[in-house]
Amino acid sequence: MSTPCEPLQGNTDFYRLRIRIGVYLQWASAWLGLLLGADSAQAILDANSAFVFAVAIATIITTKRDAPLIEVYIMLQILIGFHDTILSTFGIRIWFMDPGRLNELWRQARNLWLEN
Repeated sequence: MSTPCEPLQGNTDFYRLRIRIGVYLQWASAWLGLLLGADSAQAILDANSAFVFAVAIATIITTKRDAPLIEVYIMLQILIGFHDTILSTFGIRIWFMDPGRLNELWRQARNLWLEN
């Protein structure tokens, strides 16, 4: 018979369910904000940058205090998640969020195709 894993004896303030739900809601609300109003992108990115900075500082402090590696891993996943869900690569994702932009791109591609 196998022995169960021992519970993590770390600081659950980093990864408790309520904290993770808050982080996921932050991601979802920022994504919806960008989707519904690309004009607010700068304010959303500023707010999320402050949150990412705070999480990065907490991760550095936790690492210096010899925290279990799983805590550091979870914090790094949160940091990466913000960049993967909110930030735009070269502004491309935010540019495409405007419904008229896709039609504009299609029109330009069609004009290029017909010219050749």
